[in-house]
Amino acid sequence: MEGYSEKPRSARPFVQAGYERDESGRLAAPVPARCPLGDDGSECRVGFRGCRERKTGPKLPLTVARCHCHGIAFTVYPPAFVPYGRAAVVAVDVEGRRIGAEPGASVAVAGTTWEAIADAAAGQRWAEAGGGGKGSRRTQGRRLTVGASLFGLFADSRARERVAAVLKLPALMLHEAAQRHVGLDRWRERAELVWQLLRQPLAGARSYVLLAAGHVAGLWGRPLARGTVRRRPQQSGSERLARAATGGLTGSCTLPRVCAETG
Repeated sequence: MEGYSEKPRSARPFVQAGYERDESGRLAAPVPARCPLGDDGSECRVGFRGCRERKTGPKLPLTVARCHCHGIAFTVYPPAFVPYGRAAVVAVDVEGRRIGAEPGASVAVAGTTWEAIADAAAGQRWAEAGGGGKGSRRTQGRRLTVGASLFGLFADSRARERVAAVLKLPALMLHEAAQRHVGLDRWRERAELVWQLLRQPLAGARSYVLLAAGHVAGLWGRPLARGTVRRRPQQSGSERLARAATGGLTGSCTLPRVCAETG
């Protein structure tokens, strides 16, 4: 199976928030109170900028916000997704609610990056050209290598120990896995090794540590769970025009009323 570049496509911090439904059933993310550059304690003034359609990944338009102090626009990702990610990293929905495992499965992986590894460990190769809603065999190979990278199997010992600390796994377990991984030629054997490691953080409430481990392993930037600004009642047309004229910064920034319709 084809490899995967260990260099992250985006090492910048990114913002995650649960998408919420309004009384009409529409989904949107609350506007964060701070932007990704606000960790130094500097002032942020964040307003709603718009919504961005994506061809892959979350199946809804994503909220885009702008910080008028730092001069940046940024996307607010659903809790399970990372920048450029086509599949969720953890089994939660866009509102942040955990998705249960399918009948007969010990952990929930359907629709996530780890489904490719579970299938490979069971001897199921994806179709060359894709199909069945899962992607191509090339995609399966990339995700298998993402899983190995997340556990530091290609990294040096010090980096692997940092990953182990985040995942709360024994460092010796990852060191031994890395040594075994080097000697495995068959893709199914490599998948079985990674799957055994994955099953531990995927179980129970620990699945979110995979997001932090991916950052430590260099796969993506640091995930930020930002506090959100206060909601206000739905505004009149004149109030919305006033907010638009000032960049959405009159008073408290609020949740945009429409970003995505639910079917």
